[in-house]
Amino acid sequence: MARSSPLAAIAGALPGRSDLAWMGYVGVALFFYLLPSNSYVAAVPVLQEQWSLSNIQTGIIYSAFVAGYALSALAVIPLTDRLNSKSVLYGSGILSIVSYIAFPLFADGLITAIVIRAVQGIGLVGVYMPSLRIIAERFPRKGRGLASGFYVTVGYGGFSLSLLFTGALMNFVDWDTAYLILGIIAIVCAPVAYALLRKHEAAPATRSSGRLDLKVFKHRTVRFMVAGYTIHTLEVFTIQIWIPLFMAAVLISRGYSTVSAAAVASAMAGLAFTIAAVGPLFGGILSDRLGRAKTLAGIAAIAAACGWGFGWLGDAPWALIVFVAVIYGLVASADSAIFSAALIDTLPRHSIGSALAALSFLGFMGGVVGPIALGGIRDFVPESISWPVSFSVIALLTTLAVFLFTWLHWLEKGKPLPIHSESD
Repeated sequence: MARSSPLAAIAGALPGRSDLAWMGYVGVALFFYLLPSNSYVAAVPVLQEQWSLSNIQTGIIYSAFVAGYALSALAVIPLTDRLNSKSVLYGSGILSIVSYIAFPLFADGLITAIVIRAVQGIGLVGVYMPSLRIIAERFPRKGRGLASGFYVTVGYGGFSLSLLFTGALMNFVDWDTAYLILGIIAIVCAPVAYALLRKHEAAPATRSSGRLDLKVFKHRTVRFMVAGYTIHTLEVFTIQIWIPLFMAAVLISRGYSTVSAAAVASAMAGLAFTIAAVGPLFGGILSDRLGRAKTLAGIAAIAAACGWGFGWLGDAPWALIVFVAVIYGLVASADSAIFSAALIDTLPRHSIGSALAALSFLGFMGGVVGPIALGGIRDFVPESISWPVSFSVIALLTTLAVFLFTWLHWLEKGKPLPIHSESD
């Protein structure tokens, strides 16, 4: 039998018109919600001077957001096995918007910035993961990768446009005013989300206690996906802060002032990441067609290649730096929707919340460590090689992910492993 073309496979996985419209409104709500999410990154070059921050402290403030997300995931996400996901989503959304507005108004140094960023992360986990679960419940397995990929693509686009818009506004106003403007605009997401979800009545899994169930780790897929997601999240969150700062450092070395370099680098990095935000959509489609593990291995291989080379581009033409940033962001994000889809594919409904909580917590702890570790490398490795060494460390971990997912693919296919034949 002839194999169908990729375009035919995509067409076959497309939802109906009403579901496409529903997903479009989800995208609008998520876009507005995430507008202030990366404003801190855009302001970092200025804040390092104003608050006398080291590179490690800069990474700690950034990672406080990820830590808040990771820690609260243990409590918030399992609740979606027992409570209606939209109830969790509404409360978390309000918390997020308040904390986004609070940062430019009240953050004045390391401690206050850490606290507010942590609260922002707590709010995000209660919005992002329940929304992803609602989408997964709405769409059948055949189109789940596509639908989840679209959602994650919009999420990456929102983070990226936050960076772009903040950088653009900083050409006209101070960083805190730019941040506050985007925080106020984000309020638009609330009525859109309410109108979109008010009729959603997913039945809770009555067998669940609503608490974290560690028995999910008995499943091989959970163990592999959590390990891989930890590496993925470390990579993604690290490059989201340090690629813009690398670009700003390049511009400063070429004669730009700190403020101008921050504005231009944030806008260009935001543009690059926005273009790259289509990655999760195509990654989800490929995983529907080729299989989750095989797709993850291929994506990780390309991301590793980008990491090995990116830190050496300090003297390269500016256009080449932006181009590689687009490719790097594209492949680093392309596997984002696959991990949760793989868990939902293989686990009973009453265990999905606990599995997603474990995925989020352990995965995002990688996202906590990565930005701080790279800041430490930048502080203690000689300046002449600090950028190449920093990105090469990320690339090394991504290379390990290639072997991890290749191993899982062989296990799933029941083939003899390249190294040994021991099975789970």
